[in-house]
Amino acid sequence: MNKKYWAILLIVFVCSCNSGPDKRQTSSSADSIASAPQSSKEEQQLLSYWDDVDFRDTTSVRNPDIGEQQFVDFIAMLPKVSDAVAATAIQSMLKKAEVEEVSFRYYIEKYRHYLYNPNSPMHKEAYYKPVLDYLVRSPKVSDVDKVRYSTLLKLVTQNQVGSVAANFRYLNAKGGYNRLHEGKGNYKLLVFYDPTCSHCAAVLHDLRNSDTVNTFIQKELLEVRAICAVPDRELWKGYQGSIPKNWTNGLDEKGEIIAKSLYNIQAFPTIYLLDKENRVLVKDEPFESILAYLLRKITPVS
Repeated sequence: MNKKYWAILLIVFVCSCNSGPDKRQTSSSADSIASAPQSSKEEQQLLSYWDDVDFRDTTSVRNPDIGEQQFVDFIAMLPKVSDAVAATAIQSMLKKAEVEEVSFRYYIEKYRHYLYNPNSPMHKEAYYKPVLDYLVRSPKVSDVDKVRYSTLLKLVTQNQVGSVAANFRYLNAKGGYNRLHEGKGNYKLLVFYDPTCSHCAAVLHDLRNSDTVNTFIQKELLEVRAICAVPDRELWKGYQGSIPKNWTNGLDEKGEIIAKSLYNIQAFPTIYLLDKENRVLVKDEPFESILAYLLRKITPVS
């Protein structure tokens, strides 16, 4: 994969933010157009993005500098609009692509690669869900593939943003048992990890050394629940020295989180941010994104 696509996506997604709508001016129609909310213009641009694309031109579609670049630019626009508008734009695009099976299959794979691949910096299930919603209903998708997409859709719809996170029991470092929904903090940072995962070690190091996270913990605004999702007690015990004392270190002793698909863990670490009602605020996004969310929501106390 050409690295420039990852770079373009990462820069745009990180820098994108939702701005509030401007007040409408009513003095004249010209003033109304000039002062139209920026989001409205971005929505129109997104929804019409594929209007002039010839999906029957499979040579251009499969050309990384044309078809894939167009797709990358489209994906980069999604954070600028609401999830509902993004879903409409995605499904409208898939409908257009159905005119040519080669193009349709090509873009189905690109959606999976960019939005569902855990190694993609733009991995975001909220955008991949409307893709799956469309595919399970599309007459261009075989019954066999629909079964596969339906299974995947069930995983993606688990623990969605706004829903109550699945509760589970875990063994704590003192030998007792707790459940996820216990606790009194305003926010819970739920981190599923594997002691043998080098990337987990790097992310946990960043978390452990984050002044912001430590301040929030000290002020009892945030709890960190680090849960070893690998049911190996000896491995977990040997790793306890890597988990800070001001975190909760737990073990999924029976491996039920993965075995029962309580959470869709594609790779480690997988991180969720929950509120005090255990509702999902941020799902499976990089630590930097979650930290940015916390900084917007919590006023640090000096």
